[in-house]
Amino acid sequence: MKVKVRSDGSVRITGYVNVVERESKLLSKCQAHDVSMNFTETISAGAFRESLRNHPNVELRFNHQRKLTDAQSGGLSLTEDSVGLYADCIIADSEVRQAAQAGKLTGWSFGFTNDVAEVTQSSDTTQHRRVRSLLLREVSILTLPPAYVATSITGVEQRMENEPEIMLRSEESPQVGGEVNVADELRKLRIKILSVE
Repeated sequence: MKVKVRSDGSVRITGYVNVVERESKLLSKCQAHDVSMNFTETISAGAFRESLRNHPNVELRFNHQRKLTDAQSGGLSLTEDSVGLYADCIIADSEVRQAAQAGKLTGWSFGFTNDVAEVTQSSDTTQHRRVRSLLLREVSILTLPPAYVATSITGVEQRMENEPEIMLRSEESPQVGGEVNVADELRKLRIKILSVE
């Protein structure tokens, strides 16, 4: 994630929301509907590209909560390249600017529905979930530790009344394996906070 606070007060944020074909950290079994134990997850190459082709207007949110902008308005650009899902956005939001200036932005996350996944047994106590296709609903800028190292944030499956089931990858539920040291995670992310232009 690269963060640049601009002279007009807006913030430009770029980076990979998810690196395809890379395994997540261990996630809790409550974070997916089709697993029976804790699991790791991989997003297959091409899954984001197909979703963006069929559903291009993805929202950009802050911590999966407040909508900041979307792809249709031009405030968010998303593409899947040979590495993964790449985002480029410019945000004129005081809360995001304050978090950027304080060095509190830690990474990206994403919310999706309609996923098609294969679940296999990894060990006696873990499973692996390979997501072959999905419908990308939103990407989020977060202030929490990541599940997909250097890209996104640990999350939960969230059901909203009268809404489709959305799989989120954010720090809204306990991470498996104990507490996360945020300072260590930030060093791993190698976030570059650039000074005001």
